[in-house]
Amino acid sequence: MVQPHRDNDGPAHRPGGPRPAGTGLAAVWSQATARATAARQKADPERFIDVSYRDLVADPAGTAAQVLARLGMDHRPHVPARDRRTPDHLYTLERYGLDSASVHRAFADYLAATGNAAD
Repeated sequence: MVQPHRDNDGPAHRPGGPRPAGTGLAAVWSQATARATAARQKADPERFIDVSYRDLVADPAGTAAQVLARLGMDHRPHVPARDRRTPDHLYTLERYGLDSASVHRAFADYLAATGNAAD
């Protein structure tokens, strides 16, 4: 299983705007992440590959190559070059009624278990 580790400030379009959706989704994803982390602790660690979302965005081909290498596969025929475009939108925690401290508290166990630094 490849488990991407994404920043917790993704898009949400719900009635009432992004702020209520953001706080509600943070709670839902915090609980889902806790359940996934608990299930993962019972499984063979070799069945998981951790992928940093920041690494994936910064270097998609390199990250894919690392995953495929871990799986014992040659990446060259499978990973085409990617057109690097600048996104025309940016998401912030504040737009969704959140702040870094509250997100880090909600996901503290996950961050500790995956070795992701809180920044």
